[in-house]
Amino acid sequence: MIWILELPALGVYAGPKAWCTLFAKKGIDNLWEQPLDNSPPRQLTHFVSEQIARFRFSPDGTKLAIERGHIESDAVLLRDAAR
Repeated sequence: MIWILELPALGVYAGPKAWCTLFAKKGIDNLWEQPLDNSPPRQLTHFVSEQIARFRFSPDGTKLAIERGHIESDAVLLRDAAR
């Protein structure tokens, strides 16, 4: 039996053999899997840019959907040109 425990507010998913979470390094998000048997964690994604907004496993745990993107921001200075 495969089950998935979903805790979206924490960005954590747990299955029968491991849990999966986001790990950000230098503003780049990747998914990591931590086996429940205390073996070393395994990096599931190897992105080199952007952030992961959401991720979700299929009900049987065989597929993974990821929503990624980046945040843009601009600063604009407005002043009265008549002065």
